[in-house]
Amino acid sequence: MTISHRAMIVQGGGNVMEGEGANKHRVPLRFIEAIRKGRISFKLLVVLIPAVVALLAVTGYVTYIFSNNFLNNALQRSVQFQTLGLARELGSFLERSRDDLLFIAEDAPAADDLPARLSHLDRIRPGCYLELAYVPFDGDSKPAYCILANGAARSIQAFGPDGPSPDPMASARAASKLPPLTVRIEPVALVEVRPQPDGALLREEAIRFTVPLRQDNVVKGAYLLSIKAKRLRDLLSLYNSEDSPLWAVPRSPEVRYSYLFDADGWMIFQSADLHKPNHEMATYLARAGYTGTLGKPGQPMAFRPESKFTEYWRMHAETLQGRHGVIEEPETTAYTPGFGKSYFMGYAPVLFSPTPGGAPVIYAGLANIDKSSLNLRAGYKHIDVMFIITLATIVLLSLVTYFLGRTITRPIIRLAAAMHDIRASGKLTEIILPDYDAETSSLKNALNEMIRTVRRQMTEIRERDAAIEGVQARQPATFDAAATDLSEDEPKELLGVGPLLDALRADVRKAAQVEADVLIVGETGTGKQLVAEAVHRLSPRSQNPFIAINCGALDENLLLDSLFGHVKGAFTEARGDRKGAFQEAQGGVLFLDEIQSATPKVQQALLRAIAMRKIRPLGSDREIDVNVRILAASNVDLRAMIREGQFREDLYYRLKVVTIHTPPLRTLKESIPIMAMSFLRMAEAQAGRSKLVLSKGALEKILRHDWPGNVREMKHAMLRAAIMSEGALIQNEDIRLDEETAELPQETVFTWPEESQPASFGSETFADQSFAPVESGPEPASALQEKAPKTELDGLNPRQKIALRALADTESLTRADYQAMQQETISPRTALNDLSDLVERGLLVKLGAGPSTRYQVNFGAVAAKHSSKE
Repeated sequence: MTISHRAMIVQGGGNVMEGEGANKHRVPLRFIEAIRKGRISFKLLVVLIPAVVALLAVTGYVTYIFSNNFLNNALQRSVQFQTLGLARELGSFLERSRDDLLFIAEDAPAADDLPARLSHLDRIRPGCYLELAYVPFDGDSKPAYCILANGAARSIQAFGPDGPSPDPMASARAASKLPPLTVRIEPVALVEVRPQPDGALLREEAIRFTVPLRQDNVVKGAYLLSIKAKRLRDLLSLYNSEDSPLWAVPRSPEVRYSYLFDADGWMIFQSADLHKPNHEMATYLARAGYTGTLGKPGQPMAFRPESKFTEYWRMHAETLQGRHGVIEEPETTAYTPGFGKSYFMGYAPVLFSPTPGGAPVIYAGLANIDKSSLNLRAGYKHIDVMFIITLATIVLLSLVTYFLGRTITRPIIRLAAAMHDIRASGKLTEIILPDYDAETSSLKNALNEMIRTVRRQMTEIRERDAAIEGVQARQPATFDAAATDLSEDEPKELLGVGPLLDALRADVRKAAQVEADVLIVGETGTGKQLVAEAVHRLSPRSQNPFIAINCGALDENLLLDSLFGHVKGAFTEARGDRKGAFQEAQGGVLFLDEIQSATPKVQQALLRAIAMRKIRPLGSDREIDVNVRILAASNVDLRAMIREGQFREDLYYRLKVVTIHTPPLRTLKESIPIMAMSFLRMAEAQAGRSKLVLSKGALEKILRHDWPGNVREMKHAMLRAAIMSEGALIQNEDIRLDEETAELPQETVFTWPEESQPASFGSETFADQSFAPVESGPEPASALQEKAPKTELDGLNPRQKIALRALADTESLTRADYQAMQQETISPRTALNDLSDLVERGLLVKLGAGPSTRYQVNFGAVAAKHSSKE
């Protein structure tokens, strides 16, 4: 790639980027332009609604912040209340255990009295107590120790290394110096003891209480009572469940838990599932998100966080100082509440009074983790309310702005409506409206003055344009003669230029080079026979005959005779042999026009003849080989007729080897001038004129017309213009089209000369003469004057009355329609006779000729007849 090419690419890329940037900037500019050009009410809405929405959004956000803060305060108070209630319940539980110990320690126990006392306590507080011991200090008595195992109190005689651990003797000696009625409480410890010498080792975390026994101010010994730490854990679990005494409303299913920590900062145990009382002591929820030391002697699940977790150690310090509080969003990331949810950790000291009514001491700390989605739900409700308020405000503001805008702009809108009416009607009439205010009155007067000026100027322009157009329209039109020049191998029958005609000529050339049968499809008057003649002329069969048969112009028997012929004596009038069209076209081409009109019998005969290329004349026992190429034409959709059962599918595919579509004249606008001049040259010979020329006005009129009759309609229009024009230059008024006259031009059809009328044979008719195209022109005026119209309704046969009743609901009918609506089957000749009689009576008007002939009610004659009867 050269440097210049690269520079061009870079420059092109820059242009693309600039185009994209321009498009990005064009969008807001268009929006601003739309606002600038909008109505006053729209401008007010565009300015006011965003401002009000923004104001409401700010207000909603501020109120949400305040309400969220107050809601957080309420949640913090709720968490603090729950934490204090749970801490008080734990302290009360410990003090009830203290009171039970003081009740037992009133005197020294008798021999084997401890198990009975422990069983008594277990009955009062089931599953609460674990150990009960008495240690004398006089040296003469033996210590006593019992434990609850499997619901029964058992005495243990062994002390020391084989006895309970921790040693009860050490706990008792620590209580010997306590004041009277003072209970010593120990931290949670793991108690290990064997209830039976050969039994399994019992392991249970417990809290030991000790109190000295004094008699005569002398310490005789000490009592020891321990409670299961699981009972405290169960209290934590209770207050975190739906059975909690503080449970008021259903809570969302977030993870909530509590845990106990000691004076050294160790997390001792956490709450668990209330419905699983035998669950092991654990701290996995409490320590989640922290790093630190797991396990200490006697408490393998205890956990102590590292010193970097400042919020935890601040909570620990404040708890040891006897203070309580709430931490929002603790520093641990475990069990984060999620978007829009609150996360609080309440803490409080667990107090214990060593003496009844004495000053409490801090035994441990309690942490209560509470998570709530109340903030999120409140936020959603807040958004809903603000949305409703905003929507209501927008609706109210829109209504106020709408009515205010209507009041202000009503006069302007009425002026605009008046101007719109002027534009729609095309009449420059002055605006007549009441005066609402000075501004609109001034605007109305200015508009009326402008209307008067424009009306005066338009009149002048129209007069000048009419004069110029009148002169130009009467000037001769120019044509490109080179556009009609075609080579020798081109189908000269197909005049015109353009891609459609080029494709049609190409199809004709291709079809002419092969021997396959051809189906020509197109509307009536599009030159299907010209296409067939062009295929014949360009084909190798051009030196042989071209025979054309209109299947719609002959009834069934006559069409069979015309196609296949007959032999002498085949019927009464058959005085000699007659060759049919297949034999006449031997070695050449047979063109079957309006093939869709063939009856099922004719279709069957044609199918065999086309398939076998053999025919059998009427009355003959010998089949004759024919060498004929078939060209068929249709102006209807044969596939639709196949679906309706009116045309044989096998015959359709026999004919449809090569298909040529003739385009309608309305799609060949570029070819209309060439065709018009060609038909005008042909009309010169018929009208005895020469050197006729179309004016520009006449050509413009021809180009504007849709030509529903296609080429045939144009050909007859040119013939009529050649006859009716006064000079050599055909003007606009010389071209008479369908919308200007009710008469339709006559056309060239296949008719039978008078000397060749078919003879009758029973109910069938046969043609005894060869067929030939005869030009059917309009009847002389004298002949039309001699035919006095019959307006009598009497003498009509039932078939004619049925047709007249049917014409009350439709515009017109054809000969085939007339046959189809009868209750009995009639021949085409009978139908034509009935219709001709109705035309002579003046009840129907005949439109067109040949296969396209239609019959319409003569409403004037019918109305005159009814009025005369009345």
